[in-house]
Amino acid sequence: MVGRKPKLTAMKELEGKVADMYRNGYYVEKDQKKYEQIIEDLYPKVKDMNNVFDPVPEVFTRLARIRTSQGREEEDVNLYLYAKDFLAQRIRHNAFFGNLNIMKWLIDDLYELIEFDEDYFDFFDLYYLLRTPHKVSFIYEDNEQSLESVMEGNECTVCYNGKWFHSRDDFFTDGCIGNTKLTAIYDKLYGFEVKE
Repeated sequence: MVGRKPKLTAMKELEGKVADMYRNGYYVEKDQKKYEQIIEDLYPKVKDMNNVFDPVPEVFTRLARIRTSQGREEEDVNLYLYAKDFLAQRIRHNAFFGNLNIMKWLIDDLYELIEFDEDYFDFFDLYYLLRTPHKVSFIYEDNEQSLESVMEGNECTVCYNGKWFHSRDDFFTDGCIGNTKLTAIYDKLYGFEVKE
């Protein structure tokens, strides 16, 4: 379901931001336990939400980090995977940089916990691969697309079908096939393969 944010969604987002205030000590005394309790309380309230603009990924990724700190590894991976799928659907409709940042951090955190599988990965997993030099191909409408990341200074630049992007962030923000953003058709891209 896609549409305007309902009031309940806005309230859950606000609670998440209040939790962050306690985690980071913004205008309040830093309190990790209070932060964790707010996120634990939010989880049952958002876990069954289904509007792509509901704060499910925001709560799930925060809870996954808490589960990681508790050593509850199976739970944290499942939370990240669910959040990834949910967030990908949101990004299809709104490739806002905040949503893309959440996805990048989620992917970075996820592959700290599990091994990357070069035989089975998707579009958003490119956030992981593009951190270091790689050549990748994938298919869209029976046409092969080529992608390469090259180290320049401290960060990789990305070349996609002959067009250069300053960073993986720029690639995810502006990468297109024709006039269509890759983020809008992520689920129609397939056959991802690491070439080198």
